[in-house]
Amino acid sequence: MLPGDLVLAKSEGVIFIPAYLAEDAVAHAEFIKLEDTFNYELNRSGANGGAFEGGWNDKKYAAFVQWINTTPSRLKMRRAEFDAILAERKKRLEDIPGAPG
Repeated sequence: MLPGDLVLAKSEGVIFIPAYLAEDAVAHAEFIKLEDTFNYELNRSGANGGAFEGGWNDKKYAAFVQWINTTPSRLKMRRAEFDAILAERKKRLEDIPGAPG
């Protein structure tokens, strides 16, 4: 444990996040929260089937970006961070054989 490290303590256990990874960890956690919120809203409205069946794909990510664009106050990170993580996620799909695209 060093100065600047993050500590996440939950009933399931404790983890320590080194300071040099902290910003990245928080940004990715925020991105995942946005994905989960978007999915929840799709499910609640009954719109998470059809083109979005099978998980995240290009169409779903496009709808996700549109959702963010229509309500930018949802974004609690810099837009450049959001765009970089989005590009990572889309690249990851390209690298998985048979992944929805």
